Amino acid sequence: MKLTQVFWLADYFFYLWRSNSRHGTHSPFVYQFADQILYQKSEPIDIDILELWRSETMNFQLEKRKFHDLNPIFPQKKYLTLLFRQLNNIQVGSTFIEIGHSFWSIPRVIESAKKDIQYFHYSDITFSNEVSYSESYESDLAELHKQNSTQQLWDFLTGRPKIDFVFVNAMIIDLEPLISIQLIDKIIDLLSDQGTIYLYGIDNNWNQKNLWDQMIRHPRVTAHIDLFRMGILFVRPEQRKEKFILRY
Repeated sequence: MKLTQVFWLADYFFYLWRSNSRHGTHSPFVYQFADQILYQKSEPIDIDILELWRSETMNFQLEKRKFHDLNPIFPQKKYLTLLFRQLNNIQVGSTFIEIGHSFWSIPRVIESAKKDIQYFHYSDITFSNEVSYSESYESDLAELHKQNSTQQLWDFLTGRPKIDFVFVNAMIIDLEPLISIQLIDKIIDLLSDQGTIYLYGIDNNWNQKNLWDQMIRHPRVTAHIDLFRMGILFVRPEQRKEKFILRY
């Protein structure tokens, strides 16, 4: 169920009242993350082109599939930029899983970061075989992007030793019921030490908020950061469990 406008505004102002900048952060790790990634100025050189390409493609595909009544949301420019900064700091060869559909924004950001990352995408939402109907971005995604079903995700996790990075999109709750808290728990269990999960769209509906609340209770999750629209969870065995609300 989507949040009404009144609840959303009240939630947003409450977030602003509670949130801190990096200077109100007492954890050395989270302070470093805020200083070197969250509040840095670097961004993909093609982020504006990427945003235009994503927006045009999304609008076309949503019109075609008539998703408007569900009001799905997809990663905005500043959150894609944040992801780009963190990708610049992860190790080559890391495993990255995207769950849900970002209209190919995530693999574009990986491409911009020029990192040799093992990228896997799982979603039951399918669109046209032609990835984009926009002329704003001419790069070919055929080799970069391959989508698998969420049922295949269970099989993947069974034989996977460790996962480094996970991005979960807001659409999954309403449109992909196979994604359950049990599946998310299994993913967290398989996260490597120093692993990270991004949950996008926690401001969008009650189901997504409940998913966030359950994820942060997982015993392996230590530091977790609330950015209002997006939540970030870290697995860091050396750190005690702490919650941070940062202004972004």
